[in-house]
Amino acid sequence: MQTFLHKIQLFFSLFRYLTIRRIANLLLLALSYIRSHAGLHKLENCSPYYISIETANFCNLHCPECPVGIRETPKSGRATFDFQLYKKIIDELKLTLIHVILYFQGEPFLNKQLYAMIKYANNARIYTSTSTNGQFLNNNNAKEIVLSGLNKLIVSVDGTTQEVYETDRVGGKLNRATESIKRVVESKKELKSIPPLVEMQCIV
Repeated sequence: MQTFLHKIQLFFSLFRYLTIRRIANLLLLALSYIRSHAGLHKLENCSPYYISIETANFCNLHCPECPVGIRETPKSGRATFDFQLYKKIIDELKLTLIHVILYFQGEPFLNKQLYAMIKYANNARIYTSTSTNGQFLNNNNAKEIVLSGLNKLIVSVDGTTQEVYETDRVGGKLNRATESIKRVVESKKELKSIPPLVEMQCIV
């Protein structure tokens, strides 16, 4: 019963991210897509409803299937996304923006401004999600994640034993990933917070 009520609460909490302007923009985007398939010109007065930002283009692990993991980018090219530029982007797009994806191939939690980035989007009523290998989450920042207003946290759990896990997550510890999930869930309960939705992902 509690799980069902939690899902209902989570569903209705998503409505805070919808405004008339954002819904209208979504409809324009859908119309533009239909027009393009019909061979007509796309509409020009549409804005993106989501953006993806790479908060850090480097990682602590050496995953063989990932360009970042196999170190295609030299150390001199490593960088974190500039917070002032991020705020400018959010300010320019916030009237139509619904979702900000704060990850790509690097490890987001290597950017010390990540919590501030989440809060800034949350204050603009924009849905936020990020993905992590879970190696950096401890009791302190698990609470900080919940307090930031993050909506969705994806944690890579690629195996049920360390032997299997480390074939994909080279350099990582399975117990750290699973413990990080427990910490976030415990922090949610302690702070009586619905988000973030915690999702475990596994490479098959």
